Parts: sequence; C-alpha cells; structure tokens
Amino acid sequence: MKAVSPCKDCEKRTVGCHSKCEDYISFADTKKKENNEMKAEKQKYATRSWAYSPNKKYTKMLNLNRNYSA
Repeated sequence: MKAVSPCKDCEKRTVGCHSKCEDYISFADTKKKENNEMKAEKQKYATRSWAYSPNKKYTKMLNLNRNYSA
C-alpha cells in the first residue's frame, strides 16, 4: 500500500511548510530510507546480470559438449 503524505487534508498547510512540519520531515525521511533500500536491492541484482547471459565462447563450448555427449 502506498504511503499517504501527512499533508493530505492538513489544516495548517501553507506555502513552504514542509521544511518546518515535523510530520512531513519524518515522512520524507522514511520515504528516502525506503527508496534507498529499494535502489540497493535493485542494484544488487543488476550487478549479477552478467551471470545469466553467457558470452559467445561459453555458448560455443556448451554446444560442443552437447554434440560429443551423444
């Protein structure tokens, strides 16, 4: 479920209040932490993508081994 900003339906809301509002500051910190965790998780798998795409030499070796195993 998507987090809802504390600004929604806030009666004290004014221009520039985000820098002063304790509720919004804690909300923004939580969102930044969640986003950083998701980026780190995504990056962890992005660096491993090479393991799932073999190069030409490796593919040729596999094909040669298949031909001789018959």
